[in-house]
Amino acid sequence: MTRGILIGEIVDSLSILNNQISLRCSLGFTDLNKVSEDFFAKLLNRIYNYSLINLNENRSNEPGLDIGDESNSIAYQVTSQVDSSKITSTLEK
Repeated sequence: MTRGILIGEIVDSLSILNNQISLRCSLGFTDLNKVSEDFFAKLLNRIYNYSLINLNENRSNEPGLDIGDESNSIAYQVTSQVDSSKITSTLEK
């Protein structure tokens, strides 16, 4: 398999995930959102050699952040919302 084919498959798969999350959220189902937190933690750990953990494991819906790596002082919010209100809310927390 060539690099181009692999990149294409990754892009296609992430696009499918995005569409599935959008559709499910529009129907009120957020189960895939929660699973995505672990998926993206593992993906970013692999890419950047982080040690991200799901911050919602000990406290459901941790305010502001979803995955974090204390040793590298980095954290992310995994969200399906695309408007600035979500970013503003996170920064306030």
